[in-house]
Order: sequence, then structure tokens, then C-alpha cells
Amino acid sequence: MHIQLKNHTFQIDPGKNKHFWMCMNSNNWEPHTFAIFDYFINEKSVILDVGSWSGILSLYAAKVAKEVHALDPDPVCFSELETNVALNPALSEKN
Repeated sequence: MHIQLKNHTFQIDPGKNKHFWMCMNSNNWEPHTFAIFDYFINEKSVILDVGSWSGILSLYAAKVAKEVHALDPDPVCFSELETNVALNPALSEKN
């Protein structure tokens, strides 16, 4: 499944959260969070996303930031995070 977050496109596996990811695709979820990311994150930024869930903010930050380190203590969420990062190999290869 492809999703659009503002001006960035990502491939994701929605797992059991398809409804949530569809909300993401409509740009209605936490617009203030993305505005803060857009304001503060640049190509020199190193981001630590603790409680990253399935990687929504980590993926978004990775489009611009120098590095993004994401973790989630829930094994299900962490597995989804790993899957979604793997589906977007260009994010790992950009540097």
C-alpha cells in the first residue's frame, strides 16, 4: 500500500491498522506534528523516535534528516516498524 504524507510517498504494510493508515493518507492526523517536523528537521538532524509504533514519524523524518533511530518496546509494533522501513530502502541508502 502506498501512502502520501504531505509531499512524501511511502510504501507500507498496514497490517491490522489499515483504517489508521488510511487516515494518514488523508493528511488529517496530527498536522501540527508534521508542521513541527518540517520546521525543525533538516539534513543535519539526528532523530530519536522512542515509541515509534509502525514508523509513521520515523519514515517522514527520514526523508530529510541525516539519521533516524527508531524503537518501540512492543514486539508487534517493532516488527511492523521493521517491515515498513524495509519497504522503503531508499531511505537507508540516501546517505
